[in-house]
Amino acid sequence: GIEICVNQDGQYEKALENAEKLAAYLLDKYKLTIDALKQHHDFSGKDCPDKLRSSGRWPEFVSKTKAEMDRIVVARTFLMIRRPPRSTP
Repeated sequence: GIEICVNQDGQYEKALENAEKLAAYLLDKYKLTIDALKQHHDFSGKDCPDKLRSSGRWPEFVSKTKAEMDRIVVARTFLMIRRPPRSTP
């Protein structure tokens, strides 16, 4: 799981952005779909992530994570297209 930690400076939006990027990276790395993205609440019943849940922003988090996953796929595809073929010795 991913813990969303906010530093003393209180940059909650930056913490969310970082969590979205990390979640997207891990979902892509392990070849999982956005449907695999779960809240701690889904497993334990705990009100977690509490701030996302209480503000009603979980759907936004999922949407932004999905958009980041899409960017990863596009970037990987672009790199594969641009990469010159390997020469065999």
